[in-house]
Formats: sequence, C-alpha cells, structure tokens
Amino acid sequence: MQNAQWDGKTRGGTFGQRSLFFLLRLINIRAAYVLVAVALPFFLLSRPSNFKAIWRYFRYRQKRSAFRAFFSTITNYFVFGQVVIDKFYLLAGSKNPFKISIDSLHLHTELSQRPEGFMMLSSHVGNYELAGYSLKSKKPMNALVFGGENAYLQQNRNRSLNVNNIIPIVASTDMSHLFAIKGALERGEVVSMPGDRLFGSTKSVVCSFLGTDARFPLGPFITAAQFNAKTLAIFVMKEPKLRYSVYIKEIAASTEGTAKQRAAQMAQQFASELEAQLKRYPTQWFNYYEFWETTTNAN
Repeated sequence: MQNAQWDGKTRGGTFGQRSLFFLLRLINIRAAYVLVAVALPFFLLSRPSNFKAIWRYFRYRQKRSAFRAFFSTITNYFVFGQVVIDKFYLLAGSKNPFKISIDSLHLHTELSQRPEGFMMLSSHVGNYELAGYSLKSKKPMNALVFGGENAYLQQNRNRSLNVNNIIPIVASTDMSHLFAIKGALERGEVVSMPGDRLFGSTKSVVCSFLGTDARFPLGPFITAAQFNAKTLAIFVMKEPKLRYSVYIKEIAASTEGTAKQRAAQMAQQFASELEAQLKRYPTQWFNYYEFWETTTNAN
C-alpha cells in the first residue's frame, strides 16, 4: 500500500530555507550545486524509509540489480537536490539561467487561444515549477498547491507565482478548493493540478504503472471528465548543462461511459505518459514514499 505518512512539506525548516535563499542571491547556480554534494550524506541517512522507497523503485520497477539500484538511488538524490536548487534559485528572484526546449508547444498554444478553460496535469518528476516560466498564456493559471509549507516559503512562492500570472489554490482537507477549481474552469482559465499525489481526498483510481498496480488521485481526472475540459500532461525534465526539456502530452477523454469511467481512462493514459518519461529519465522520480501497491515482486 502507498505510504500514508508522506506530509508534502519542503524540508529544511524556515532557517534552512532562509539561508538557502540568501546564498542563492550571492552565488552562481553551478557553485550552489556543490551544496547538494555537501548535504547529500545527511539526506541519505536522515530518513531511511525514503531511501528504501527509491531503492525499491529502481530494484523492482526499473528492474535493476541490487547493487545498481543502490547507486541509482544516490544519483536520484543528487539530481533531486539540483532540481531543488534550481527551484529556489528562481524563487530567490535570480535571473532565469536555463535553456528550455519545448516539445509540442502548439498543443498549449491552441488551448490558450480558445475561450474555454483547460487543465494542466503535473507530476513529481523533473521540475514542473519551470512550466510557469516557459509556458506563457494570456489566461490566468490557477495552481493547486500544498498549504502546509512554512509562511516564509509560501510568501516567496506566492510572489513568484503572481509575477507569472499564476493564482495559487491551497488544497484543504475540507475540499473547499474544489469550488475555486470549478470557478476557474467556468471563467475559461487554466487549472494546474498534480496527477500523481492525493491532495486532501483519499479517492483514487488504480492504474497499471511500470509493471504493477499503483494508485493515482481520482480528483484531477474526474474534474476534467465532468467539465469536459481539455487536458494536457506537462513534464519538465532536467538535462545536463542548465537545460530543461518540456514535453506536452494531450490526455484525451473518451466521449462514452460515465464520468468516473472516463476519468479512469484518463488516469491510465496519464500513467502511461508518466511511465514513458521515467523510462527516458529514470533518475527523476521524486516520490519518496511507497507508491506502488506492492514493491516486493519483480514482475
């Protein structure tokens, strides 16, 4: 079963995050990557369950030997650290140093020019936050965000979102954020939601993903199905030398069946697109908990 103990918070606390913001305003981003190597042993040792979850991902889902899975896990932590540095570097107000190439940009452009609202689905691979810097639209983007971060990080996040015409919708346990999502789509705006984590609701749909079953949140897909909203999956994958590649994939809903059936079909299509990205970028899976129904079989 998926680990219910994941809390979604960015680690480091207010002091650590303030210190990182301060440093990133002073030093070159490549120099900041050295910080990742320094901090890596701490993160490897501080939460063994996180390490174990990623090791099992490489061992059973990517079909690697135990020895290779170990070193792939270390690589995964290092790449994730670089992604965090990249995100904080931009949140600190630094000039964007990244070269970004976009595949199938026309899919986003066409929907941005239509009066209807549409949905963008993110996932915890690569660095989705950079989508706000690279996919420009006259439509406001309403982004569902985790509300449990400390006030300092939320302040910097909101400042960066506002500059890029992004309106945060804070996920809440009482599900009141659903009304904000409904209103945004009715106004013809863009709604951005994570397609690979449960936010508030426990409702999920089982999909085939990297060789076995995994639970994906039902919410994003049932929302798209109920509103007949066009939906794009966005993957922003890190490349060497301060480069990112953005992949835009259409998630097409069936016109037949109930809303729940159509949502399940969309969820499986999203899972398949996510799987394709992980086959190309295996070290950029950043869900540090037991994601799959079982991780002990090597099917």
